[in-house]
Amino acid sequence: MVSCGCSKENVELSSAKIIGGEEAIPFSWSMIVSIRLNNFDEHSCAGTILTESYILTSAHCVAGTLVWDVSIAAGMHNRITDFSMIRYVTEIYIHPNWSGNDGTYRNDIAILRISPPLSMPGILGLTRICVPYINSMTETVNYPPTGSHLVIVGWGSTQYDYNSTSDTLQQTSIYMIDNNDPICQESIHDEEKQFCAGMSGYNPCQGDSGGPVFQWKGTYWEQVRSLIFQSCR
Repeated sequence: MVSCGCSKENVELSSAKIIGGEEAIPFSWSMIVSIRLNNFDEHSCAGTILTESYILTSAHCVAGTLVWDVSIAAGMHNRITDFSMIRYVTEIYIHPNWSGNDGTYRNDIAILRISPPLSMPGILGLTRICVPYINSMTETVNYPPTGSHLVIVGWGSTQYDYNSTSDTLQQTSIYMIDNNDPICQESIHDEEKQFCAGMSGYNPCQGDSGGPVFQWKGTYWEQVRSLIFQSCR
């Protein structure tokens, strides 16, 4: 029995996009969390559940913040009205080789330790992410292969407006694009550690950073990447 990558409700996908909107089935992505900074009611970035005590997100979402200014909310669909499990961050671990805010987004990874641990699955049906088992850097660069069908999830903007985010969890299908494709050249700064994916007109946006890129493995969803760069175009 798979103990990760599955939620209490099944995922249903159409061809819609996050910009323009497709609302996810409530509680079909039980491994995603909202990360809040300063004002604990305001969504800033997304993250995913690694374990009961650790959350995966992007470094640029939490760099320069103090632990007592960061919290996470788990187990919700509508981030305004739904009950959620709130946890406070006690440690922030940023990749030691993160490039900082230089615009390249190299090693843009962070892990948050939270307390107390999440109750899993609990009444909210929380689950952790599945991650791929990869033997070498060569496999990492080529995984998932170009053309792979992927899904991104988040509470990011549903309009071309950086000041708005979605109240309800959104989702869209995208496809892995070769990093050497001309449309990727402005975004890719390290082909070994970054990836290019999307579809014409289909893009993540503000508020989606740190969130998951999933691939269906036949019986469960595997998180293959995290969103570190958004264009809204």
